[in-house]
Amino acid sequence: MKHKRLIIWGYKPDTGHTHSYIHYGYYIAGKSLNLETHWLDTRDLSRIDPSLFDDALVITEHYAPLRVSPGMPLSKTSTYFVHYMGNRKDNPENPDGASMYRDKVGRFLDFRYNGYGWNDKNYDYVIDKSKVTKISEGSSFEKGTDGYDIFYSIFATDILPDQINFDDVNIPKERKSFFAGTIRQDNAYLFEPFVKALSENNIKFVHNSPWDNPLSPDEIRKHISTSLIAADLRGEVWQKGGYVPCRTLKNISYGALGVTNSIAVKEMFGDNVAYADNPYDMVYAALNKINDKKAILDSMAYVKEHHTYINRVNDIIDVSDNYV
Repeated sequence: MKHKRLIIWGYKPDTGHTHSYIHYGYYIAGKSLNLETHWLDTRDLSRIDPSLFDDALVITEHYAPLRVSPGMPLSKTSTYFVHYMGNRKDNPENPDGASMYRDKVGRFLDFRYNGYGWNDKNYDYVIDKSKVTKISEGSSFEKGTDGYDIFYSIFATDILPDQINFDDVNIPKERKSFFAGTIRQDNAYLFEPFVKALSENNIKFVHNSPWDNPLSPDEIRKHISTSLIAADLRGEVWQKGGYVPCRTLKNISYGALGVTNSIAVKEMFGDNVAYADNPYDMVYAALNKINDKKAILDSMAYVKEHHTYINRVNDIIDVSDNYV
């Protein structure tokens, strides 16, 4: 790595923000790679020298320094990967995310969701495959035209490659389906038919809200690895964007069958996951495949090789060092 250190800014675990699980992944990967790695937020400003941010590779999510943890030092000798920076000029709360970094740092990249494209309050883009360079199975690079480049990537499982234990497929299962994530007005409609199908098969739905009761990664892993069905459900924006959820990658890495309504996940894993395009049928697809240990083991091997945060941090370093 050409920079001296790796810094992750914002969303520490005690903030209760779901992005903390992603930043945790970068942090443990940096440490595992023996990089000088720091996970900082506004509360650390009084104890650190701002020069710590000089000659650094910084990873953040745009709304962290914008609102949640303001005051992130900006250095003209450093490179910033800013997830969800936005490109919509008609977004009233974030009309020009790039203005926060333009002419204030050495280099910054818009860290976007990989897939087909994205359209929400913050973004409106379609990925033109003819303009991107594939970096890995999870990441791509595009030379930008507005003063910054674009890094497309998916997230990853939050355990390291040597923590993926293939014997976990043999952990005894309970008749439950554990889900640690956000259920709110815009996605609750997905869970109603899913829970109905679970109930028909005497499977208990167990929900933990990370906002109300954040669990540690180890606690979540234990719940997932003992669930008969561990699923991820995605709505229209995620489906159209070709989003591959980190939750699915985590579930698989913990020894669970991948259960999804995402066509992008189906395209990635093929017949090694249980797929249905609607939540009710997902349960029955899972039950029909739940004993296919070869599918689970093949999926685990693929995640171990391509989709840990070791892969993602190496992708970021590769782009920072070699794609200028």
